[in-house]
Amino acid sequence: MKRTQWMIAVMLAVLIGLPIVYAQSTNVVMQVPATTSVNGAVRVTIPFDFSVSGKSLKAGEYVIAPADEKGISFKGSNGSAVALTNGISSNKADGPKLVFHKYGHTYFLAQTWLRNSESGRELFVSPQEINMAREYKQEQVVLVAKK
Repeated sequence: MKRTQWMIAVMLAVLIGLPIVYAQSTNVVMQVPATTSVNGAVRVTIPFDFSVSGKSLKAGEYVIAPADEKGISFKGSNGSAVALTNGISSNKADGPKLVFHKYGHTYFLAQTWLRNSESGRELFVSPQEINMAREYKQEQVVLVAKK
């Protein structure tokens, strides 16, 4: 788990009186079809059901776009959601890609990198993800655009 996510999870756990759990993670990288637009929106096919800020979304095609400086929007035939985010950065330009945390058979969107740039967005850890982290080892699943 990245330091920022761990700190957020710990703060949430302390605030709501949950025991603190640390899950080791492993990485899985999957290539998926994706297209980008000038405004930073990405059209991507997500091959599994997932959760965004506490809202469950079905597998399918989604358009993911910046909602404003601190938000991300998801629109698809299988549902839609808006999530608040924090800005994050990397030393190398990667993208577009989506980073999920997987516990058992449950996926939580953790980061979005919508352009080929050094900046992305990190989503806040939901109470559901904190509960899943108590019971399962975390895997990190990264969806990257096919080249």
